[in-house]
Amino acid sequence: MIAQFCTELAGKKKEPDYKKMITEEPIVEEKI
Repeated sequence: MIAQFCTELAGKKKEPDYKKMITEEPIVEEKI
């Protein structure tokens, strides 16, 4: 999920949103 999200951001912005990635990643890890 996180990889797809970052890929979508990379496609739209031409670069990943690292701030959002860092914010979301711990939440995703907690769910897993």
